[in-house]
Amino acid sequence: MKYYLVSLLVLLLITGCGDSGTNSSQNPTWTVEGKITEQDGTTPLTDATIAINATNYNNQMSPDSQGNYQFTDVPTGSCTVYITKTDYITVKLHGEVSSNYNFGTTGIPTKTQWETLLGPGHYNPGQGYIIINAQNSYGDPTPVAGVNIAVNPMSGVSTGYINGSTIDWDTTITYASGKAILTGLTPSTVYSVMVIYSSSRKETITNIKPSANEIDTYFSYRSRTGYTRTQ
Repeated sequence: MKYYLVSLLVLLLITGCGDSGTNSSQNPTWTVEGKITEQDGTTPLTDATIAINATNYNNQMSPDSQGNYQFTDVPTGSCTVYITKTDYITVKLHGEVSSNYNFGTTGIPTKTQWETLLGPGHYNPGQGYIIINAQNSYGDPTPVAGVNIAVNPMSGVSTGYINGSTIDWDTTITYASGKAILTGLTPSTVYSVMVIYSSSRKETITNIKPSANEIDTYFSYRSRTGYTRTQ
């Protein structure tokens, strides 16, 4: 019997490293660390495998007895963390450690919480799932309530579900929790998702292709400038 997962509670902390205790403006590297737990949010997952795929960087490890993990010297660019465990559905966490986040020549992004909560009661084999989290990224991260989300299949699908309700594509849906769980998606169909904070503030995620064997988690951040600076 498969248990299909899990709450995955991941605390992602990205900190900068460089010469003489400061960040290098030319080639900064980063530490990506976090913690994974069972669905109860407290029991560590200790026999999972955690892999990271970043720009010119690949590594993997197992968490410690408390579910903690850490990757060092991660270069600037896109970053995907894979959490796998026997009889569990793989979770992929998509993030960015990049100058696109406007942290300047020296700076340390603040702590960001990545949370995936999807248990057996929500998961049906053969369907695709995408989770979108909208958060404030300054200080302790908090959900951004009351934003809209627009979902569009890029080929051949007319309807789907979000947070358990049937929707028509090419429309917008307001959700209050900061988290939208897209269910009933067709595996291998390519989708795009837009998180709409205001008429002038939108985040678009394109070329998402959900899998029946994986849960994809994406994050959209309301603030990209709230970072702690170092000298």
